[in-house]
Amino acid sequence: MGTGKTVQLAAYIAALLASPATATAAVLVVAPLSLTRHWADTLRDWTAGAAAIAVYHGSAGAKAAAAAAAAAATPTAPVLLLTTYGTVRAGGGGALAAARPGGWDLLVADEGHLLANPRTATAVAVRALAATVRVVVTGTPLANRLGEVWALYDVAAPGLLGDDVRAFRGQYEVPILAARERGAPAAVRRQGGVAHAALRRAIGGRFLRRTKADAFGGGGVGGGGGGVAPLPPGRVRRRRRRGGRRGCRRRRRVPRRRRRPTPR
Repeated sequence: MGTGKTVQLAAYIAALLASPATATAAVLVVAPLSLTRHWADTLRDWTAGAAAIAVYHGSAGAKAAAAAAAAAATPTAPVLLLTTYGTVRAGGGGALAAARPGGWDLLVADEGHLLANPRTATAVAVRALAATVRVVVTGTPLANRLGEVWALYDVAAPGLLGDDVRAFRGQYEVPILAARERGAPAAVRRQGGVAHAALRRAIGGRFLRRTKADAFGGGGVGGGGGGVAPLPPGRVRRRRRRGGRRGCRRRRRVPRRRRRPTPR
């Protein structure tokens, strides 16, 4: 987080609109609902009003208006369309396809780790969206299983790592994980190294990584600073703290047992 992924994509989209060859690009951004406003604000800042921004989400009327705006886009009045994963999963993909019968020129899937399981309805619906160029944006491309890499690339570049995750596991995942086992024979480690190198070559030209060191390094974007500033408590807080301490002391007290009278 915080490495400028959204800004990078917004700048790329602005460059597409500024170029005569791609000024008519149809752009669709799919993101979680909580990020749609951030995306709209960032696109508005970077495109400087060069394109209208429509959000395909909400009521049927709002979605119909956004789809109509996208369908009516012209070279002199382009439209950038935002939608949510929930909307696409709930059947919005069909309306989005109808809005652009020829497919989208650019599809951006933000928080792409939500597509790490290829069998979910969300992943299936997003993969069904036709697009010339697909970009998957995520801060966690690999969380649990190496097969997640295949799932993300099956969205970004279908067929790049094969059409079946089982073939991917046999070619890459199984030998790579076997080589990492403690006490693995030298031959297994060599086979894992070969598979690892082959996987890096396969995705090398389609993998752009931006680390915090890149974002906040020398000459780059200034990083955030941190410090500790002691703040003495006010009168009300001091009174509450004293009351809390007295309550704790009372709760810690153990009631004394009364001594039983000695029988005579």
